Amino acid sequence: MTTIANKYQPRMTPNEPDKLNIKRTIFLSLAFMSVLAGLAYYNLAVPLLLGDAQYGLVPEDLLLFGVLGQQTVIGAILVLDNILALLLQPYFAALSDRARSKLGRRMPFILIGGISAAFFFMVTPLFKVLLGLVAILFFFNVAMAFYRSAALTLLADYTPDAVRSKGSGLQQLIANSGAIFAFLLPTLIALLRPGISNFDARYLGFPITGLVMIVILAVLFKTIKETPTGDGFLEIGDTPIKIDSVSFEVQAASDTSEEEKRDWAYFKNALFGKNRSMLFLMIYTYFSYTAFASIEAFFTIFANNYLGIGDDAAGQLLLIYTATMIISAFVSGMIGQKIGRQKALRLGTTGLIVVMALLSFVVTLKQPIWIAVLFVPVGFFWMTVIVNIFPVLWSLSPGGDEGAYTGIYYSFNQAAYVFGPIIMGLVFDFIGGGMGNDKYLLMFPFIVFCEICAFVLLYGVKGGEARLSEAEIEALREQLVEAD
Repeated sequence: MTTIANKYQPRMTPNEPDKLNIKRTIFLSLAFMSVLAGLAYYNLAVPLLLGDAQYGLVPEDLLLFGVLGQQTVIGAILVLDNILALLLQPYFAALSDRARSKLGRRMPFILIGGISAAFFFMVTPLFKVLLGLVAILFFFNVAMAFYRSAALTLLADYTPDAVRSKGSGLQQLIANSGAIFAFLLPTLIALLRPGISNFDARYLGFPITGLVMIVILAVLFKTIKETPTGDGFLEIGDTPIKIDSVSFEVQAASDTSEEEKRDWAYFKNALFGKNRSMLFLMIYTYFSYTAFASIEAFFTIFANNYLGIGDDAAGQLLLIYTATMIISAFVSGMIGQKIGRQKALRLGTTGLIVVMALLSFVVTLKQPIWIAVLFVPVGFFWMTVIVNIFPVLWSLSPGGDEGAYTGIYYSFNQAAYVFGPIIMGLVFDFIGGGMGNDKYLLMFPFIVFCEICAFVLLYGVKGGEARLSEAEIEALREQLVEAD
């Protein structure tokens, strides 16, 4: 077996095994921050761009095949990113595990994907023909899929397993600030350019977001120096490379055995091998995200049609939930660090079941203030799940395969966003038929059902707690030898 261990030397100061390097974690989080900034503005502005009368890309009176109207066509375009992520991210993520590069495993994917996505985003408003816009959005989403898993997994590569819950919490805090920036960007543009129209502000937001993504990636490239795994810019080997998360040394790699090559069969091997914990964790992920995909897809409609409030008030309610998530991110990581990752996931899931059950009754009062109050714990419990699921995922991953397993996670995540709203719509149509606007009350019991399923599935997940790195094991051996 040909090995590259010890051939390439680390370019950053090693970690302390039981201590989180706060400064480095902040810089590591910039990769994922660029992802969330781009995706947040995409979700905010692209639907408005497609339906804008001034742009005229998808006319309001459009009717395809006699049945497909404007909103259906816009929805089909918007689901493009979820479908591409579902199909492409596991493949690109597995490739990053096997990357031979003088820049390290993840950085080539982050630079190629991030800069490409930023460029496509900056030129998006220039395409004023529907097919042209769809094409450029397609390339943007492919570029995002190319580097999204690598951007997230960069933290796992250079953070000791013992403190990954805390690190994941800080990563979510930093990364989601990119999303907040994107949501506030139209307001910032309006403040800097008084009198600018909503259309022009929306137009300017695309190149500004793309430029911000590039700046973020430039800071990342300047501050984070991955351990080299090759001599060129990017070459894909046959097997994963393992980087010790404490010493940053290359632990092992091989590129000779045909049986060890990683391909699409890797997806099957990861989920249906002897250890079924990963399969249970992925189905848990699907049910958890199905619940929140339903909220994101239908909450505004629920607020308009049942509560009788406008889009602005509905947005304020969702902002409370989002802000609570961001504020509680680091605390959620500390909880996982203190009580254990599995217990933190159970705490978060149980909390969601209880609060969503309460919401099922509170919404009948049609008082938005009570929804606002309950959205605070919703944000906290949901962030507790998000922050702690990644350390469990990475701990269950074989050494060197964290990127591939992160890609598989995103497949189930995106499957929930593709199918969750469809299932919720079927519930409204078939169970809520004849209920009028009261059918939207079914949303919260549906979410409770999804979270109960998720809670049960957690009991199939064995392990996932912090494990010792190679450097920590070697240190213990030396201590035992000295004791003898």
